[in-house]
Amino acid sequence: CYPPFGSGSEDTADFGRGGATYRYSSDSMGTSFTGMYSTYSPNGYMHLFPTNASDALVSMADLRRGRFLDTATRAVFLEFNIWSSNVATYASVVVAAEFGPTGTVQQQVSVMTLSQGAMIPGGLGSGADWIAFIGVLLVVAFNVYFIFEEMQEIWVERLRYFLDGWNILDWVNMILLMVAFVLRIINFVEAGTANIGGRALGNNMNFNNLRGIAYRAHMVNLFHAVNGALLWGKAVKYLRFLPVVKEIVHVVWKAFDLFLPFVCMFAVAFIGFAMAYNIGFGDKIAELATFYNAAVYLGRAFLRDIRLMTVYDLATPVFAATLILLYYVTLILVGASFLFAIIADALFQAKFKTDEQPNPYHKEEPCEE
Repeated sequence: CYPPFGSGSEDTADFGRGGATYRYSSDSMGTSFTGMYSTYSPNGYMHLFPTNASDALVSMADLRRGRFLDTATRAVFLEFNIWSSNVATYASVVVAAEFGPTGTVQQQVSVMTLSQGAMIPGGLGSGADWIAFIGVLLVVAFNVYFIFEEMQEIWVERLRYFLDGWNILDWVNMILLMVAFVLRIINFVEAGTANIGGRALGNNMNFNNLRGIAYRAHMVNLFHAVNGALLWGKAVKYLRFLPVVKEIVHVVWKAFDLFLPFVCMFAVAFIGFAMAYNIGFGDKIAELATFYNAAVYLGRAFLRDIRLMTVYDLATPVFAATLILLYYVTLILVGASFLFAIIADALFQAKFKTDEQPNPYHKEEPCEE
């Protein structure tokens, strides 16, 4: 009997049968993988398959004789890279199979694409690639200038600086830009020293794991996506001098007086339901096997992206129906109605109450020419 996989239960000792010995090894260019049952490090027992199909089948038979997989195995990962010369893009592919303590099996395929521009400054050397890279450098230069400018404002205003929400938003924007640039530089350095594909030309048993580089490139794109939303959101700051926009901004700020307590109450109830669904149905439904997966599953149900009838079909009907009814009534019906009521109340007060005091957290800035 073997326990569920975890950092404390991971085996690192040599093993093997029939003359085969498998040793635990580390992968500095890999990344952790979050599956349905657990999170797995990039390290473990590794085996390289030959590129020839016949030799790969022979190698597979050797693994079977050596008992590379047995009842203690909790996850198997098949990793390979694909290069498309048509679009100049790498694809890092991971095919994962997880084995639960009770014998259940979950499969998952993860594909991360990686362009040449994410590994080398200027990408393939085309004009568009160089213009994009120079644009990144210009954005970083302006970002450094704005950081020094904001630091001067902090030195002058001290604590009053942080009472303006727009200043906090500026810092979030600037920090994300700098973190994305640092990750990009790390990719340039690591890809330059890895000699991707070069060693495989002389030895087809050489494998470059691109997972770490692809993951950082993915995070760079994610940070830039968030920054794009923040930048356009900050455009409201310069439109609030219009009467209609100014009233809308005032409504939003007024709604925060009730919205923040509502979020706290909603979060407490949501955590309770996530724990209940994980404990009650985690052994039957893979999407509820962990607390994190259960929270994601219920979040999707709140947004009407999935239905909870799967829980009813696979679990005890009375118990499942009770939890589903409580979740829908408490969070979806009551919670959503309360949220709309907060917005309606803030709109009413902003429109009909003339004796409203100015919000201390919303600093009016003069429009300078």
